Amino acid sequence: MNTLTNKSPSTPSNVTSSPNVLLSNNQDRKQFILQYLSRMLKWRQLDFTSALTQMTQLIYNPSLVFKNARNRKFIKDRYARDDPAFVLLLGLFMLCIGFAYALAFHSVTISNYLSLIGYMFFFDFLFIGIFISTITWFISNKFLMNSEDNESVEWLFAFDIHCNAFFPLFLLLYVIQYILLPILTLENIFCLLLSNILFTFAFGYYFYITFRGFIELHFLKNQEIYLYPIAFIIIGFFISVFSSFNPTRFIISLYINP
Repeated sequence: MNTLTNKSPSTPSNVTSSPNVLLSNNQDRKQFILQYLSRMLKWRQLDFTSALTQMTQLIYNPSLVFKNARNRKFIKDRYARDDPAFVLLLGLFMLCIGFAYALAFHSVTISNYLSLIGYMFFFDFLFIGIFISTITWFISNKFLMNSEDNESVEWLFAFDIHCNAFFPLFLLLYVIQYILLPILTLENIFCLLLSNILFTFAFGYYFYITFRGFIELHFLKNQEIYLYPIAFIIIGFFISVFSSFNPTRFIISLYINP
């Protein structure tokens, strides 16, 4: 009987150590991010085949990519990728398309090319991506959490969602737009409409992929909030068309110095 009574008080041990658990979780996050960055230098450990497969899936079935995130949670206890191959591959594609734009506009000098890559990769992808990821990470953890769950959204997973959403946008606004430049830069109503449709669909699909990413997290609620920007994008489409604004011509004038 004495052995039974001595064992009973030991059940709530995790409650008393909760500050230490939070501290260790923060340390684990920092260590994970540092390991993620250091793996960028270890090319042989990166799975570029898997990254290419995920890029293909984002075009026709993005839910498959986020199912991989759920599998990572079960196996590694993390939703975020621990392999930076996706980011590096996307960066390589942007370096190539930047060179193609420089060739098209006869701006193949080191300064013009570096300036173009700075706009495309470091501003469009990294700076804006970090900004949006931080906002979605904050909103999700602050306002969308289910009260009964103790989990939280990883910042690196929010950045993963941005990377996933950015790839279709990259195909539409960097690759397809490049192919259609001789048409999209003409001054007529058809080209004006086509350019606005391309930008509207690209940004709309970006936020749709963002929504699909957060909807996979069972401990969140009201994830449809990430679809709300699509309404403003559609309104912007009509404003742009009626004001005769061609976004392709604007972007080219902003990024390229003829």
